Amino acid sequence: MEELWKGYTRPSIAKGTYGFSVPRDKPLCLTSVKDMGAVAARCAFEDAAPAAPLEVVSDVLSPLEMAAAFGDAQGSSVKHKQSWALYLFSRVLLPELHQIIRFYRKTDFEPYAAAAAPAMAAALREPAPLQSFAGFLEETGWGDASRTYEDLARES
Repeated sequence: MEELWKGYTRPSIAKGTYGFSVPRDKPLCLTSVKDMGAVAARCAFEDAAPAAPLEVVSDVLSPLEMAAAFGDAQGSSVKHKQSWALYLFSRVLLPELHQIIRFYRKTDFEPYAAAAAPAMAAALREPAPLQSFAGFLEETGWGDASRTYEDLARES
């Protein structure tokens, strides 16, 4: 989730447009670095060694739902815009970005989301409390337009 704070994402969202090259109704798995670290620490301290990679899914939202959460957090309307120009541009000039966009567009995240909580419960003594996207936006102060990614990184 921290990636959304970066300079190539946050300014346009603050102006009311969440441009993301994924259909507006596609569910996406969201995870904060804080949650990944908390689960990793729990595994280490509880000496839990999951048999398979442990999926850490803090929240599952579509880009449309994410835009609404951004709007709520900053107190102004945010619309999701599927960015075809970026998709096509990245295909030619930014192949790594294009690969990431394709991953988000083509991956069915629902099995990951469905399996995450039971797998985590099996690996840990008690389920790890994970942060919702709205909770992440509130905790990181998304609504404060003067804050930057650098502020967020300094506080971590």
